[in-house]
Amino acid sequence: MSIETDQITLAAIMAKSRERRWQQKLELAGQGNHVISVQLNVPGYPKVFGRLDEFFSLISQEIADFFRSYCIFLDLKEQVCESDDTGSMTLFGVPADIISARQLKVISEQFEESHPLGRFIDVDILDVTGEAISSGKLKPCFYCQAAPAFICRRENKHDINVLREFIESKVNRFLAKRATGQLAHTLSAFACRALLHEVSLTPKPGLVTRTDAGAHTDMDFTTFLDAIGSFAPYFQDIVRLTDQIEDKDNSAVLPAIRRIGLQMEGAMNGVTNRVNTHKGAIFLMALAVFCAAKVIRKKGIFKLGAFVCEVQRISIGLVQRELCLKTNGKSTHGQKCFEQYGLEGSGARGEVEQGFPSVVYYGLPVIKEGLEKLGVTPKDEDLRVVLVEALLNIMTVNNDTNVLFRHGWEVLEEIKRKSADALLAWRKGDNALYLQMVDECRKRRISPGGSADLLSVSMFVCYCDNQFR
Repeated sequence: MSIETDQITLAAIMAKSRERRWQQKLELAGQGNHVISVQLNVPGYPKVFGRLDEFFSLISQEIADFFRSYCIFLDLKEQVCESDDTGSMTLFGVPADIISARQLKVISEQFEESHPLGRFIDVDILDVTGEAISSGKLKPCFYCQAAPAFICRRENKHDINVLREFIESKVNRFLAKRATGQLAHTLSAFACRALLHEVSLTPKPGLVTRTDAGAHTDMDFTTFLDAIGSFAPYFQDIVRLTDQIEDKDNSAVLPAIRRIGLQMEGAMNGVTNRVNTHKGAIFLMALAVFCAAKVIRKKGIFKLGAFVCEVQRISIGLVQRELCLKTNGKSTHGQKCFEQYGLEGSGARGEVEQGFPSVVYYGLPVIKEGLEKLGVTPKDEDLRVVLVEALLNIMTVNNDTNVLFRHGWEVLEEIKRKSADALLAWRKGDNALYLQMVDECRKRRISPGGSADLLSVSMFVCYCDNQFR
């Protein structure tokens, strides 16, 4: 078949498609509707390639949401959808007695102008008689921006293959950016939810709860809520780091996470009058958020083994680098614990360098099993039972440097033993030993804050596993 014959055949195919789609619009208008028609500006043939179908489906939803913000409700179940090599099209009918076609045109133009790829999108309006509503504006070429689009088309100013590659690259970047944004929102919400559930767990031994401050005198439940409320945008920034740092560049990851962590500490200090509610949790959760995002983006799902490997990969040598430093007598609490107790006093850094063993083997299994039994919306009391068990399980093994630094090794071992005893009784339905621990830790000012942080991370990892399994 000759090129000329191919062109004649293609022209016939396109003409037939246009006629069929025009009849669909008239049929919808004939039912008493103004018609919103959504298509993409795609030169050449076929008009659906790469990820354009995915992009178009997303655009249909975004347009429905945009019109809904103006109280124009487009029923996605009633939309007319069509997609083939001649292009994708969606039609929405809007009853003509609720809004004028001219008003619909104004809203559609606002959508096109506000959307980052609005020049690739055609939102046309037909009134109830089937007449197209024109804005009267000459739109610039989406490629060169230098001339009205119709002139570039008429004079074939741009190579079709170049235009198609341009559209595909723009769409791919848009979808990738949007996916990262959605993941950032989701993981940030998970992290904040986990921290909120931890502080809301009541009662707890020596820790801040809804009803009391535990072993603390400078913070309470409201202080924690204020701090957590400041964290969300920073967790989103940590997810976006996965776009910016190459897998090979291990040395850049922790400093980048730490920079955002320092910003989080600044935000925390700003709302708590410089009370440290979450410094340890910021480090652990920020690292967990980054590694979860990395795994999900690489594999499309969350895999616990890959998460652990990612944590170990970017924290390798952390204890040696940060706890073995010579500090001229100005050691941090973590360094002092490490100097005195070695690896058993390595705290949060030792925990992450080993890949969160307290989370993976002690916190997560309890929470995961409990939530599988309770379902997606557990009642407060049922969730409390699960989280107390998970906290106690973590406390039986965690060398909590919050306890170790302030009270020494003997008290830490005592707390671990009493946690094991209370856990055994708790699993039998007896909460007396646990309540005794709660009272004793409050009176002796013992606050196992490191274990509380690991409980939060355990919940976060469980949320990721459930959502991205």
